[in-house]
Amino acid sequence: MKKLLSLLLLLLMLTIVSPVANANNGTIVMSYEEYEQYITELYGEPLGYPLPAEVAKISTEFEWMILRDTNRERMKAGSSPLSTNATMQKAAKIRVDELLISYSHIRPNGTIPTTAFKDVGLSAVEVMNGAELCAASFPTAAVSAWLKSNKHRYAMLSNAYVHSGVGVLKSPTKLKYFEVQLLLPERSPQRNMSFLLPPSMEFPAGTSIDSMGIAVKVNCPDHGNCYLPLLDEMCTGYDSAKTGIQAVTVKYDYIYQKNKKGSLLGAFLVSITDPPEEQYSDEGIEKLTKADFLHKIGDNR
Repeated sequence: MKKLLSLLLLLLMLTIVSPVANANNGTIVMSYEEYEQYITELYGEPLGYPLPAEVAKISTEFEWMILRDTNRERMKAGSSPLSTNATMQKAAKIRVDELLISYSHIRPNGTIPTTAFKDVGLSAVEVMNGAELCAASFPTAAVSAWLKSNKHRYAMLSNAYVHSGVGVLKSPTKLKYFEVQLLLPERSPQRNMSFLLPPSMEFPAGTSIDSMGIAVKVNCPDHGNCYLPLLDEMCTGYDSAKTGIQAVTVKYDYIYQKNKKGSLLGAFLVSITDPPEEQYSDEGIEKLTKADFLHKIGDNR
C-alpha cells in the first residue's frame, strides 16, 4: 500500500510540475533514467553486490536476480535450484528480443519458443523437452507474476528442469521491460563443483549467504560450465551471528534423466566480524532547558 501511494504521489507531482508532462493530453513522459532511478529507490538495487566476472560475461544483474529469486521459490517448494550457462543465455536473448516483435509464446517465424534452442546448437530432443516463461513487468516483479499463474508456477517450480536461461530487455519505445526464462532438463550428471568468491570473504555479523555474492560453478558434460547463485538453503555450518572463521558446507542437489538424483558437495571458509558500531549524533536534536522540559511535559509537582 505504501509503494502504491508513493507511486501515485510521484505521478501527481509529475502531472503538476514536471516539464516532461505533455501539455495537450496530460500524458506523463518519463525518461528511462528517471524511471529506473525511481524504481531503484522503491525496490532497491537488484542484487546489492557485483556479479562475479565469469557470470557477468553471460548474464546481467537483472537476469541473475531473476534466477536467484526463481531458485528461492523452487527450494521453498522442495525443488532443486536451476543453473544457467552461456548457451541457455544466448537462447533466452534470442527469445526476449523477439518479444518486441510479438509478445507471444509463438515465435515470429510461427514455431514454438524452444526452437530457439536449435538456433544455438542444441538438439531436437532439447527443443521438445524445454519450456518457456514470459513476462512484461519490471524485472523485480517477474517471478511473483509467474507464481500467480498456475501454468507458469508449475513449470517454474518443476523438478524436471535443471538449467535456466534468463533474458531481460528494455523496450526502446516504452517504459516497459520484457523477461523470458527458458527451462531445460538434463541428461547427464553434473560434476566438479567450485565457487566464485568475492575479493574479500570477511563480512559483518548478520550477513546472509545470499547477500555475499557467491556463485556456484559446476561442469555439465552436455552444456559446459554452469552457474547458479549460492543460497542460504544450500548451506550448512553457517551461523550469521557467530564471529570468527567458519567452514560452510554446500550441497547442490539436482535431477537428471527425469528421475535420477545427483548431488555435489563443496565447502569454503568465511570470516564473520563484529558489526560496525552505530554512530550517533545529536545534530538536529532540540536542546531543552529544564524549564522548557517541564513546560512541555507539564509540571505536576
